Amino acid sequence: MENKSLTSCFKQDPQSNLSITISEGLCEVTFLLWDLDDQEVTTHKGRLIFHGCWAAEYLGVETNTCDRSSEPCLPNIFLSAIGKSHWLSHKTQQRAEIYPTWLTWDKNDYIHYLLRGHDHRIQVLARSFEFQIVAWESPKF
Repeated sequence: MENKSLTSCFKQDPQSNLSITISEGLCEVTFLLWDLDDQEVTTHKGRLIFHGCWAAEYLGVETNTCDRSSEPCLPNIFLSAIGKSHWLSHKTQQRAEIYPTWLTWDKNDYIHYLLRGHDHRIQVLARSFEFQIVAWESPKF
């Protein structure tokens, strides 16, 4: 519920590039925001945190073919859940080749998420996600 209320004040800048940070089990993606009058928000950015992430890819817009069977996850954010995902099936098979018993000890349901940016897409396999509005931090050099 909290995620949807945040998107009632802001929306993803459709011209924004996506920035991704990945660590074991976690994926964070940040992007620029507009207010609802299509004005750039200069004090904050949007952040999606994917929990239980075990695969992520950064793709050029021309390489993505899975937009067709998606369901929007949030208003004003270009995030979708992909139904009947071939990528999820493929990654599940790959993981089973390395860890043959993983489905016996990992009982989580994973979702194929797709986030669209201006020129790129990020696809993520994760259990869940949360959306946050965060203040811009000055780079530390």
